[in-house]
Amino acid sequence: MSAFFFAIGLGARRGVEPEALAAFVRESAAAAGLLATGAPLYTLQKEADAEAFARAAALLETRLTFLPAEALKAREADALTHSARAAALFGLAGVAELAALAGAGAGSALIGPRAASARYTCAFARAAARR
Repeated sequence: MSAFFFAIGLGARRGVEPEALAAFVRESAAAAGLLATGAPLYTLQKEADAEAFARAAALLETRLTFLPAEALKAREADALTHSARAAALFGLAGVAELAALAGAGAGSALIGPRAASARYTCAFARAAARR
């Protein structure tokens, strides 16, 4: 993980709009008392909307890492919410929370349950060294 003490996990339905996703992340971070700009982003590795996710990361002035499903699956026991849609599509309890946890590293913990809109989800996980 970077110098930031938390990681941001992202999930989205198809048809990601970079500006809308970046705005949702900023608003969700602010509601959690965090600043999203520069904080590392993580999401499930899939081809759909990869370019749009990358553009949203650029708007947030940060890097984006795509993680394999296995990395997310390894953190399922730590999820606070579960998504029937994510289970059906990817065989995972969710995407945003698990991506945040996997991105923040071993021993990390969610700061709270994911934030969700009609199109996007995001979650914040604190690194173990900063808990």
